[in-house]
Amino acid sequence: MQEIQSIVLDKKDVVDLLSSSGSLHGVLESHKEVIHAMVASYHYESRGYVYDVIVDQAFLKFTSSYSGSFVVQYKLNYTVSCSDVKYDISDRMIFGFLIDVDNSSLTLSGEKIYERGPDEL
Repeated sequence: MQEIQSIVLDKKDVVDLLSSSGSLHGVLESHKEVIHAMVASYHYESRGYVYDVIVDQAFLKFTSSYSGSFVVQYKLNYTVSCSDVKYDISDRMIFGFLIDVDNSSLTLSGEKIYERGPDEL
C-alpha cells in the first residue's frame, strides 16, 4: 500500500512550479500538514508520534518536466507508558511528486507500506 494525496493549486502556482524548484519548495512548505499526515499514516502501526517535519530543499529534484522527488526529514517520539520510557529518533522519507497541469494539481506519493502476507499452514 502507498499513501497518495492530491493538492489542488491555482493556475499561477502551476506555472511557477514548472519554472523553478524553489517555487515547488514553497508550495510544499505551505501544504506541510498534508505531508505530516502522510508520514504519520506511514508510522501509524508503530505508534510513533511524528514531529519537526522538514522538506529538505537540497534533495528536491525533477526527473522530468512534471515529476520528481524530494526528501522529508522528521523526528519520531515513542513512549512506553508502563515503564515511563520515552525516546526520540530522526528519520527521513522519500516522496514522489507529479504536477498535473491540466487539472492544476500536485500529487504526492509516499513510500510503500509493506504489509505482512498471510502465514502458510
